[in-house]
Amino acid sequence: MKPISHRARWVTAVFFLLTFFSAGGGTVESLVNYPTWLLIGAAEFKAYHQALGPRIVASMVLPALFATVFNVLMLWFRPSAIPRWSVWTLFILGLIGWVSTAVIQIPIQAQLDETGFSKEAIERLISTDLPLRVIPGFLRLGLAFWMLLRIMTPYAHQTSGLAPGYAGFSGLKY
Repeated sequence: MKPISHRARWVTAVFFLLTFFSAGGGTVESLVNYPTWLLIGAAEFKAYHQALGPRIVASMVLPALFATVFNVLMLWFRPSAIPRWSVWTLFILGLIGWVSTAVIQIPIQAQLDETGFSKEAIERLISTDLPLRVIPGFLRLGLAFWMLLRIMTPYAHQTSGLAPGYAGFSGLKY
């Protein structure tokens, strides 16, 4: 395995940090927050939603945006164990989420900000979020984890299999 350049090491490390952070935040937003919005009273919902928006931008949108930037940088700066096709695949999966966010989710969120509670709008948000952001996001997370394992497992990307003396994830030699 070729040594990893200083730049590739930092680009890759920041990419994984932002990607895994964003995946956790996105999972909570999609699978916990959106469904429980249906339990918030109509009188309180508008104020809640308006207060939530800026926090979501700071804690989820910006890290996800920077993860996308570092995803693109990995086309040029990445360890040799990470194949270019996997970087492109991550980018395309992320792009599906970004397009869905811009075209579907943001207009729904803007409607909720303006008009307040709408069971139909929240249900539409949930039903479009699953196929267009959650599933591609989980696929992206799985692929990113596979890429991380390729870096952590010496020589695993070569056809000869495991590195000499490597006994799997336990780290024990037999």
